[in-house]
Amino acid sequence: MTTPATPPPHDEISLRDLYLVVRRNLLAIMAAAAIAALVVGVATSTRPASFEAEATTAVARAPISVQQEVGLAFRPELDVTYDTYQTLAYSRGVLEQVAERVPDAGGTLPGSRDTFTLERLAGSANQPSSLLAVAHRVRSGDAGIAAELATVWASVTIETVRTLLNENLDAIERITSDGVLGAGERLAAADAALREVREAQDVQSDPQWLARLQGRLASLDVLADDVARAIRAREAEAASLRERTSAGGDELVVLTDSPDVGLSLVGALWATEARLAALHAEGEAIGEQRDALRLEIAESAPSVARYQADLVRRSRELAQAQRAFDALADIEPTVAYVAQLAPTGARLLSEAAVPSHPEPQRAVLASVIAAVIAGFVSVVFVLLREAVRDPSVSIEERMGGRARGRRIT
Repeated sequence: MTTPATPPPHDEISLRDLYLVVRRNLLAIMAAAAIAALVVGVATSTRPASFEAEATTAVARAPISVQQEVGLAFRPELDVTYDTYQTLAYSRGVLEQVAERVPDAGGTLPGSRDTFTLERLAGSANQPSSLLAVAHRVRSGDAGIAAELATVWASVTIETVRTLLNENLDAIERITSDGVLGAGERLAAADAALREVREAQDVQSDPQWLARLQGRLASLDVLADDVARAIRAREAEAASLRERTSAGGDELVVLTDSPDVGLSLVGALWATEARLAALHAEGEAIGEQRDALRLEIAESAPSVARYQADLVRRSRELAQAQRAFDALADIEPTVAYVAQLAPTGARLLSEAAVPSHPEPQRAVLASVIAAVIAGFVSVVFVLLREAVRDPSVSIEERMGGRARGRRIT
C-alpha cells in the first residue's frame, strides 16, 4: 500500500514556478531591457565629443655621490613611490595651480578623477625604484584644453616632486655654506691669535735671546775651566819655587810665561804669586758673570717656554682651522652642483599633443550593458512581486484562472 507524497509547503517555490513567473512576465522584462538600451544608446550617441590628451613624466634616481678625503660622503637618493606621486598629483595645491594656469578650462576643472587620471607606466606602487614613469591623462570637450591641462598638470606635479626632493639637498647645501662661513671665521680668529702671540713677544721670551745667553754661558764655562787649569799650574810652579828658595838656591829661573827672561828664585816666586793673584781675580770675575747669566737664563726660560707653548698651540689651531676650511671650500661647489643636478631626475618626458580624434562613444556596448542590467532588475522585481502574493493560491491556479478568464471573455 502506497501513500501519496506530501505536497510542498505554500512558502516554497520550485524551479518550474520560477520559470512560469518569468515566462508570464517575459514581455515586460524584454520591454524594460529594450527601453533601457534605447535610452542609454541615445544618451551615449548624443553626448558631446570628448578628447583625451596624455603627458608623460619620469622620476629617476640620480647615481651621484660626493666623497672627500676628510671622510665626508653622501648620495642624494630620489626615492619617490607611485603612491607618493599620486598623492602629490591630486593634492589641493597642485590642482589649484593647474586651475590658475589654465583659466580657459571652463567646465573641465581639475579634481575629478574621471577627467583627470594617472597611469603608472614603470616603477613600483609602494616601493622605491630606480625609475618611475607616470602618464597624466585629461578628458575635455575641447582638444586644445585637454592637451594644455595634461601638460600643465604634469609640469606642476613634477615641480612639486622636485620641491619635495630639494628639501634634503637644500639643507645639505645650506649647512655646507654655513660651514664654510664658520670655518672662515675660525681661520681668521686663529690667525689673529697667532699674530697676537708673536706681537706680544718681548726680549725675555725670545728664544733666540735665550740661546745667545746660553751660548755666552757655555763660553764662560770653557774660559773658567782654562783659568782653573792655569791656577793649578801656577800653584804647582809656586810650590816648587818655594822649596828651592828654602833650600838656599840662587840659580836663575826661566818662567813659562816669559821664556826670554831669566829671574832669580825670589823674583820668579814673586812673579808667579802675582800671576796667581791675577788668575784668581779673573776667575772670580768669570764666576760673577756666570752667576749673572744663570740668573738671567732662569728668569727668561719660563717666559720662553710659555711663548713657545702658546706659539705651538696657536699654530696647531691655525693648521686645523685651515684644513677644515679647505675641506669645506673644496666640497662646497660640488655640493651646489649636486643640489642643482640631482632633482633633474624628475622631469617631464613628453608634453601632451592635441588629440585629432575624439574618444569613441561605444554606444552599442553601453546599450548592451544597460539592457542586461535592466533585464536583471526586471526579473528581480517580478520575483519580489510574486513573493508578496497570497501563498494559499498556487502559481498554476493563478495561471489557470487567468487562462479561463481569457477564454470566457
